[in-house]
Amino acid sequence: MARDYRPQGVKFYFIYKALAHPSYQGYVAPYTLEERLAHVREARRTLGTSIPWLVDAMDNRLKHALGDAPNSEFVMDPQGKLVRVRRWSDPEALRKDLVELVGPTKKITRPEEVKLRRQPPPKVAKQGVVPRLEVPRGMQPLKVEPQLKGSTEPFYMKLRAEGTPELLRSGRGKLYLGFYPDPIYHVHWNNLTPVPQITIEAPRGVKLSPAVLKGPQVKEPADIDPREFLIQVQQAPRGSGPLRVKIRYFACNDEAGWCKHLEQEYLVYLQRDADGGRRLGTRGGPLAGRGPSRGRPFGPPAARFRNLLRGIVQQVDLEKRQLVLRSPGGVRTVQVAPDARIQKNGRPVQLNDLRRGDRVLALPAPAQQAEGSPREEKAIRVIRLRARSAPGR
Repeated sequence: MARDYRPQGVKFYFIYKALAHPSYQGYVAPYTLEERLAHVREARRTLGTSIPWLVDAMDNRLKHALGDAPNSEFVMDPQGKLVRVRRWSDPEALRKDLVELVGPTKKITRPEEVKLRRQPPPKVAKQGVVPRLEVPRGMQPLKVEPQLKGSTEPFYMKLRAEGTPELLRSGRGKLYLGFYPDPIYHVHWNNLTPVPQITIEAPRGVKLSPAVLKGPQVKEPADIDPREFLIQVQQAPRGSGPLRVKIRYFACNDEAGWCKHLEQEYLVYLQRDADGGRRLGTRGGPLAGRGPSRGRPFGPPAARFRNLLRGIVQQVDLEKRQLVLRSPGGVRTVQVAPDARIQKNGRPVQLNDLRRGDRVLALPAPAQQAEGSPREEKAIRVIRLRARSAPGR
């Protein structure tokens, strides 16, 4: 659409705001505006797009002003008035809007004609070496404040803190701490040195265990897996101050040829962070459980439960980009959009990575959600799809 409508004076922008899914493809929430700008440069590299970006401030003021939706879409007229607002981006509806507001274009560029030069995330070290931690369901993101003034180096390992609903409600429950290597710095853990050590200083009246944590012993000399911990908070009176979390670790950048011993500090507040987003692909998180009907579904709020397609893959037609799914309502065919986001076992994949027997959750395009039941015989166009391998594979 940008290629078709730029000649008619329409300007397109991406807006970078707080990450809806921190740790997706390894990218973690930035701590500074400079890191957000680095994310935009990385997005240009990996996506191959030439559309310019607007970067929100670190207090997320634009995100809040625009309604906090994770994948919103806005059309603004030359006077600055919003003439179309969507909480969930819909390319087909947007093109119809532009035809109505601006006029038709001589050519309609198809996604496959754009031929974006997409690049993968950086490969720094091995991944999948350290088993991921199984966490309780319903974990909520907590507010984290890195103590930037006390550090002369970037925070190469970003802290993600989460708490169970019980912890936020009563002050008793599980606290999750995960330290994630930041891919924009091309760093990895140095496993030939002492393991990372974390200490937690709790304010008066707060009781937790353990207060000292140590990373696992890893045979591989280097990896980029997160170091994850679960802490039991036995008591945290309402209004208690933050936890002071300190980590000692060795980080290395093989490209630049350095390895550094660092000690850095965070404040963790036992209160929900409204801009914290939701991690994908973790055990106990979205799509956890025995089948695709369990776990919190994805997509816009109006589409949850009612419009999600569930089934088991019977056939994959790569040429037509279609899947044949067997579901409790029978056999149906779904059309996978060229720009659809596909995940399998928590990792981004392509359509040709899906196999017969995989369990699938699919989100239809919003325009088709409004047309009627997903049980119609015609192929349903889907824009997001998550799969899990068949048992035993």
